Amino acid sequence: SVRDANSSITVKTLIGKVPVMHLDPVLIFNYDLFMPSNVTLKNYMIVYTYPGRITDKQEIQSIKDFAKSHRLKLISIGHYFSWCDDVVIPSPFEVLAYFKNASYIVTDTFHGSVFSIKFNKEFCTIVRDMNSNKLVSLLKQFGLENRIVTDMNKMQKILETPIDYAGVNKIIMEETKRSITYLTQNIR
Repeated sequence: SVRDANSSITVKTLIGKVPVMHLDPVLIFNYDLFMPSNVTLKNYMIVYTYPGRITDKQEIQSIKDFAKSHRLKLISIGHYFSWCDDVVIPSPFEVLAYFKNASYIVTDTFHGSVFSIKFNKEFCTIVRDMNSNKLVSLLKQFGLENRIVTDMNKMQKILETPIDYAGVNKIIMEETKRSITYLTQNIR
């Protein structure tokens, strides 16, 4: 089994069989028992990216302007960026708590998008050529293609458009059951 359409194509090409597609495991597992109940920061926006990815001056300015206009502290998780207000270096479970308590999230990563969806956050995903297959597949799976940022002038509107998570959570619930059934039947 695989977690995205691009991996499905790759597996089919390599072995001639179409694999079953399932949710990313992060969406299936309940981490509440392992996460801290809260984080020390309040009123913040997360930038979740890797070094060298958000370097365009317009991208940076759009993100900074949004945080400032909403009176939010702009934090980066795990990597220092001079244009953020702060960087936090949390444990893996603390990362999840930061996402759960964020006001908004801007990411260009698969797991930044997954964490945002898991915790029903207002987010946007900057899709790049290097990761478009995986990210577009993930967002389409939940009907969230409207969270894709291709024009930074539209980022604010995307972030300020509330996501109706009722349908997303229904998909997660149904797919979680299907994934667990599949794993139970196929792991021996």
